[in-house]
Amino acid sequence: MIVTEEFVESCRTMRGAFTRATEIILSGSVKPTQGWPRRAVGQTITEKDVLKIRESIDRRNNANIKKGRIPDAFLEAVKRKVPKPKKIKPIPIPWFDGDVNSKEFLFSYEWRTIRMHVLKRDGAKCCCCGATPQTGAVMNVDHIKPRKTHPHLALDPRNLQTLCHECNHGKGNWDSTDWRK
Repeated sequence: MIVTEEFVESCRTMRGAFTRATEIILSGSVKPTQGWPRRAVGQTITEKDVLKIRESIDRRNNANIKKGRIPDAFLEAVKRKVPKPKKIKPIPIPWFDGDVNSKEFLFSYEWRTIRMHVLKRDGAKCCCCGATPQTGAVMNVDHIKPRKTHPHLALDPRNLQTLCHECNHGKGNWDSTDWRK
């Protein structure tokens, strides 16, 4: 396979960086020098190398998701101040098969889908203090009524609100305050 500019850009992780394996394979050096992505264009690499690159990107992205890091692309979208729609149509979400109190739930497709729906609905702004990613806040989607005592409401958007990390940590699962307007 011949490396193109598009391929090099597609080798970035969700946070916009290159993995170490990508740098080594595309630059051809253990210590790549500045400008290696431009010099990589036009080289020929094997399908095995492409698979190694994709696996390293997937590992890095999964690690970032598990650590709760917000992708830079999401922050850039918020900075562009895309106008918020008046009303977001309800989206059908299949019920999660496992235990809603497990960590597995927070990595499920269903939770991620409803989480993005709530972030868009609230404009990625803390309902309690008004903090946004532009002010350096990390945004969380909070269950107003906790998953532990109300598992049937775990994926109900009416039970979810956007809070910054500090407000969400302070609220805890013992408080059922609804900060939405």
